Amino acid sequence: MSFGRPYIMGTTGCIHDGWLVLKPGKIKVDPDYLYHLLGSAPVFAQFAKRATGTTVKNLNTQIVSETEIPLPDFSEQQRIAAILDEVHALCRLRRQSLSRLSDLGQAIFFEMFGNPVINPHDWPRVPLAQCVVNADDIRCGPFGTQLLKEEFTEAGVPLWGIKQVNKGFAIPTHEFVSEAKAKTLSNYDIVPGDIVMTRKGTIGNCAVYPHDFLPGIMHSDLLRLRLDRKVCDPVFLSDQLHWSADIERQIELISGGAIMKGINVGKLKQIRVLLPPMEMQDKYVERMRAAQTEKHRMLQHLGALESLFASLQHRAFRGEL
Repeated sequence: MSFGRPYIMGTTGCIHDGWLVLKPGKIKVDPDYLYHLLGSAPVFAQFAKRATGTTVKNLNTQIVSETEIPLPDFSEQQRIAAILDEVHALCRLRRQSLSRLSDLGQAIFFEMFGNPVINPHDWPRVPLAQCVVNADDIRCGPFGTQLLKEEFTEAGVPLWGIKQVNKGFAIPTHEFVSEAKAKTLSNYDIVPGDIVMTRKGTIGNCAVYPHDFLPGIMHSDLLRLRLDRKVCDPVFLSDQLHWSADIERQIELISGGAIMKGINVGKLKQIRVLLPPMEMQDKYVERMRAAQTEKHRMLQHLGALESLFASLQHRAFRGEL
């Protein structure tokens, strides 16, 4: 449940004090029209402006009942609702398709390589250290004393943290260091193709540093895995780290701590991963790229549909539809 968001009840029952119920009155109102109207930006703005509470916004019956809304005759309400319902349904179908596509990656992985716990194809299990050229290619970020907050700048070399890794680098960083400072932290740099993993907080989450990003520096609560590309592909390994219950169990075993859990780099180098032939890994990456291309196309289509819906909604409640 979220503030100001309308729902149409599909069943009977009781509500708790976090809800308000609107029931039909003397004036004939189409419920679908009212649903779209209450979810529109102008009505939400009225709710937000008058809502009580500083930390958590709250509505009450007086605020809602005093909110002014456009109410054309019933047939016009039905016409508007039908148009908005159609586009709204298209948006919902596109979101469902995207959700299924998000599950496709794991399905492709398991189809090609099997469940890593069972390892039905009997792929070699090797220590993570065998997937890199040098021991220092698996490294944690700088110690706190090596990078102080007062050394952050508004521009320069990007500094990446847990938040960005958890979102697959889909959100930007607002922390930077100077070129000079970055040189002193060159052992902690990350470049396109590196796997970056969280070692505290959301332990074990990882993402491949994007190919079109400039080199950056990692925070102390991250780890970098710079692979030997002749042995292991970063997309393949990153997905294995995501989806293997066996690796999840191994990471859990090495990240225990009495006060604060965190991954020990030395022990991380010894966790065992599946290592199929590079030819198989390359085929997997090719299929994943095709899936990502389709996902990007779907996201663009969804964005266009959502923009169309917002435009129609805006025009409808101004009497311009």
